[in-house]
Amino acid sequence: LPKEFRGFLYELRRKYGRTEQCVHQNSCVSTVAESFGYNFTIGLGASVALTLAQNVSALFSNPSIIREKLFSKSILRIPTFYGLMPLIFHTVRCTLNRLPLSSHKYNNIVAGTASGLAMLAFPNVSIAMYVLWKAFELIFRELVKQGIVRPMPYGDLFLYTVSTAYVLWQIVIEPQAIRKGYLKFLLGLTGNRMSLLNRDLYEHFGYQSRLLFPYRPTLDTKYVTMNPMLYQPISPP
Repeated sequence: LPKEFRGFLYELRRKYGRTEQCVHQNSCVSTVAESFGYNFTIGLGASVALTLAQNVSALFSNPSIIREKLFSKSILRIPTFYGLMPLIFHTVRCTLNRLPLSSHKYNNIVAGTASGLAMLAFPNVSIAMYVLWKAFELIFRELVKQGIVRPMPYGDLFLYTVSTAYVLWQIVIEPQAIRKGYLKFLLGLTGNRMSLLNRDLYEHFGYQSRLLFPYRPTLDTKYVTMNPMLYQPISPP
């Protein structure tokens, strides 16, 4: 690092103070600034890597597209989101720590909740759902640790089983209700066979099961017991 920058960083760490409740080693101002810079740098590297990976073919055929994407505003969304999370968290927590009669535990909860505002820079349902369920998991583990609730034997397996069953039921009965990414993954996982189900049989449930996959098999009445006239259109004479 340049000598001037190291001097600035040292002054930032030592000149400004921190509270007794703060667990970070350096000053509050330094922690806020350094955490933002560190996460922003990592996020920028990840964003550049993702952009290059998604446009590998354009590297040789049309490099100008890569240049436009690398210097567009959209590439700053991930690093801004990743940098704002610790910035908001440390700013709110250190501010609350300076209030009289403040609780360290509740300060962390409020600061963690406030850091969710960073998603305004990069709205993403997958990240939001992951963070939400991860928060539920941490809360549950803390309640178990304190003896407030009892752990359920094989609860993780039960939850995984129920969740998987629900997703599979959803792709059969109401595939349009599943996010496109999940739907594409499940179709690839089953060799696209989930799109070849006879969803005419489910139409009377009112879920519009054939909306995305209107496939209708041609049944041989020699081998089926259900009358195809019940769900197949009648050909005009």
